[in-house]
Amino acid sequence: RQQQALREIFTQLRIRTGHDFSNYKRATVLRRIERRINVRSMPDLPSYANYLSENPEEAQALLKDLLISVTNFFRDKTAWDVIERNIVPHVISGKPPGEAIRVCAVGCATGEEAYSLAMIFAEQTQSAIEPRPVQIFATDIDEQAIASAREGFYTLNDAADVSPERLRRFFVKENDRYRIRREIREMVLFANHNILKDPPFSHVDFISCRNMLIYLNNIAQERALETMHFALEPGGYLFIGMSESIEGSGDLYAPVDKENHIFQSRQVGPRPLPVPDSMQLRRIDAANRQQLTRVDPQRAVERITYNELHQRLLEQYAPPSLVVNEDHDIVHLSEKAGRYLQVTGGEPSKNLLKLIHPDIRLEVRTALYQSVQRAANVSARGLRLTIDGRPESVNIHVRPVLDQNDTSRGFILVIFEESEGSAEPAEAVSTAPEPLAKQLELELVRSKAQLRSALEHAEVQTEELRATNEELQAMNEELRSSAEELETSKEELQSMNEELVTVNQELKVKIEELSQSNNNFRNLLNSTDIATIFLDRGFRVNLYSPAADALFNLRPSDIGRPLSDITNNLNYDGLVADAESVAETLQPIEREVRNTEGRIFLIRVLPYRTAEDHISGVVMTLIDVSRLKEAENELLEQTGELTRFNNAMIGREERMIDLKKEINELCTRLGEPERYPLDFEKGL
Repeated sequence: RQQQALREIFTQLRIRTGHDFSNYKRATVLRRIERRINVRSMPDLPSYANYLSENPEEAQALLKDLLISVTNFFRDKTAWDVIERNIVPHVISGKPPGEAIRVCAVGCATGEEAYSLAMIFAEQTQSAIEPRPVQIFATDIDEQAIASAREGFYTLNDAADVSPERLRRFFVKENDRYRIRREIREMVLFANHNILKDPPFSHVDFISCRNMLIYLNNIAQERALETMHFALEPGGYLFIGMSESIEGSGDLYAPVDKENHIFQSRQVGPRPLPVPDSMQLRRIDAANRQQLTRVDPQRAVERITYNELHQRLLEQYAPPSLVVNEDHDIVHLSEKAGRYLQVTGGEPSKNLLKLIHPDIRLEVRTALYQSVQRAANVSARGLRLTIDGRPESVNIHVRPVLDQNDTSRGFILVIFEESEGSAEPAEAVSTAPEPLAKQLELELVRSKAQLRSALEHAEVQTEELRATNEELQAMNEELRSSAEELETSKEELQSMNEELVTVNQELKVKIEELSQSNNNFRNLLNSTDIATIFLDRGFRVNLYSPAADALFNLRPSDIGRPLSDITNNLNYDGLVADAESVAETLQPIEREVRNTEGRIFLIRVLPYRTAEDHISGVVMTLIDVSRLKEAENELLEQTGELTRFNNAMIGREERMIDLKKEINELCTRLGEPERYPLDFEKGL
């Protein structure tokens, strides 16, 4: 049932998003799906599969959780120093002048990895006499991450790993953030691309694919590595994450720096591009297949290349030979080399030391060991062995690939050359005394027996060491898988941490806004001087204004206590009953009540409504009507005094008008002194 539900989820994702997650590691996928199950409060995986099929918008939310975009500039500084110091100069020097350098960043997320490559290549190409054009292809399947990468806009924390010199040269500061300069952004082409199903780029000189393979299963990892090898030029470089490896693809890549996980593409023969599993291929029956594979011999001769002809003739006329890798596994052998090999019972193996003829196994093992340790050609001559009951003599030449710049380094050529002693030797006439000859012969037999015993003992120890080595390899594989899981978990935790930081910042802003609103509300309650009490649905005190202390004997410790348990100074017993009535009918109630001092209060009981229009209790306000009436009387008295003062002022104004008239008349008379002479003693 669980497997069926998981397949249904993969199908819904493939239909609605176009992305197939069936090749992702199950543990990683299940962790991300479990997160969505918890968010949606689902009981199990089948329930979530049904919910996903009924709600198309959930597919995008699940896709966002599955695509973990975790990256930063110059991640793993030591590895980037090696890239800058050794790899990039070699890539630049290996391209003809005027030819563009092609770089690819697979799984680029929000673009930090791609811009890191752009900065390094810009530093080493733009300062040259003849600048080399550089084109960087940055790909990912997360469209939102690609859109963010195109902007090239990063926070101060994102740019923390960039040196101050590069910040000044390649970034422009905008407020408290940094934007990549235009000339660097123009070097990078961002595209939505799935390496598991989309056609790959070609003629690429350098590929960076870091911490993407850890999310894929082994089959998908091999397919991705084959696709990237197809995209790389022979001798091109591959840079992967610290928890990733190229196990299973050692024939495609040669290690350049194992510690920093830098590899170089090997030159291999023509091989088909791996076909994605999601493609539906037309079935061909046996008859059609035979018809398609039937080739005219004359046309086959015409199509053969000189390289193939040369290789065929060498295998036919040259001494028998074979090629082994670093682990001594046979990767290719000529037609006649099989006569020196012997297949034993048990599990089939490709290891040369298991297949080589027992008579020369020790010498071959020694020659291979010496060639690797000395990094030189080694030969072993006159080795005796018996093939089909006939004694033969053979010379063995071991030729390792020694050139460090050769993509075939690590492989070893073993040549079997028949010596002149391969024919049966003629009978020799012994001139030594018979007793001495017999003594020497017995000593020789004894020495051979001891040597055989020593060889058998060595082979037993070798088998034990091989078994131990296989156990160590199994443990190494488990540790590598655990490291990948830890790296995946680390990136998931980093992604979740970034989300938590964002949510924390939003909550911090909300808390500040809530604190400001709470302060405003407190000041409002304190400034109104109106007794107000907030009750919850159980009629317990939630909040009250300072003015309510004098009427209800409230203390801060009374928060959460029922209103019926708190004494008051009102001659009113129906307070709780009115609160219950308002909570039930949602109709406000107004009453006039008196306190023990005889003062009149207007009490209003209203339902408490939330922003979502939910009723979560009641609100009581008590307004001191007596104080209002006293204030009204004081206001009336002040109004009467103002009226009397106004009337007095009006009388004074009328008197002033009369005086003004008298003064005008007096001035008129003073204008005729001969008619009205002045007499200062009698007056005017």
